[in-house]
Amino acid sequence: MKTGVVRFYNVDKNYGFITADDGSGETFVHISRIRKAGLEKLVGGQKINYLVKLDGLKDKNYASTLSLITDND
Repeated sequence: MKTGVVRFYNVDKNYGFITADDGSGETFVHISRIRKAGLEKLVGGQKINYLVKLDGLKDKNYASTLSLITDND
């Protein structure tokens, strides 16, 4: 599982990007994956755990299995 920071999230368009802590770049995240994780939305600057999956139809990576990192973690 990767860790990263939400760089950008657009609540009107329901997508955003997470920047990986390991320097491997950014990963797209869609509202469908956010809601599947039990979250309403993401906010820029939030720390998050996630998996990177490949969308075989679009040949692009996306974030899945999201969970917020809290100060208690």
